[in-house]
Order: sequence, then structure tokens, then C-alpha cells
Amino acid sequence: MASSLPPLVQRKLSTRPSTLPRNLLDAFNGRRGFVPFSLQSGAAGTLLVDPDLEPPIRVVDWQAVPVDAGYVERSLEEALSFRRRLQAEGRLIIDGQSAWRLVNEGGDGLPGLALDLYGRFALVHLYSSAWAPLLDAVTTALRNLDVADGVYLT
Repeated sequence: MASSLPPLVQRKLSTRPSTLPRNLLDAFNGRRGFVPFSLQSGAAGTLLVDPDLEPPIRVVDWQAVPVDAGYVERSLEEALSFRRRLQAEGRLIIDGQSAWRLVNEGGDGLPGLALDLYGRFALVHLYSSAWAPLLDAVTTALRNLDVADGVYLT
């Protein structure tokens, strides 16, 4: 169910920012994690609200989709597809010996989560506790994409 947001937050989101400032946290009445929203304009999406992050409010997606295992897998597939295009252009080396970033937080639709590959080993950075319940989905997606033989967590 999408959250009803105060007018100030609605106005800020109507400009389609990727983040919102800390002074708007009170509008979420203590809610944390993935918060679906809808605006009076009809736009909808999902926010990551985590006071431990800076900025603490980040847009996950501008579509009303649940952040679940399917979302994680699709986001990782898109990130890998983009990196493979960079490889085809000669701008990135992806092999069993290279170090490279597969997921760079919000740039890949996963704010608060980054994923580096060192050869065939993945290092998952969970910057927000909201991602902890989806860690199995991350490791499963990595296995399905056949990019990592092992996964480490920071």
C-alpha cells in the first residue's frame, strides 16, 4: 500500500529527485525501510528511508514495484548487462582476475547496497539494514548470473 505523504514531501518528490534531505524524515513518522508512495499527480514509486544513511531518504524506483527477490534479480541483471556493454566497448575488463563494481547503489536501482567483484568473489556492502532481509536474494541472483563463486559481506 502506498504511503500518503505530507504536501511538502509531495512537492519535493514532484521534481523527481534521487534523494530527499534529512529535514523531511519526520514526515515518515518513524517508518524505515522500503516505503511505497504515490503522489497526487499520479506518480508513484518506492523510497528507502533510513536515518543512518546520508542522505536518509533515497528513491529506489519511480514505479510502484515491490522491492523483493525479483526486483533484486532484475536490478542485478540490468547492472551486469550495462557492465558487459562497457566491456564490449573496451571500457571495463571483466574476467576471473579483475576487480570491478557490479552495483553502485542508486545508480543501479539499489540505493544503500554496493557490490564489488574481485575475480570470481563478490563483496556485498550493505549500507542500509533494509537490505539484510534480501541478502539471500542477492546471493541467489549472483549465483544465477554466474559471476561469483563466493560472497563476502561487509
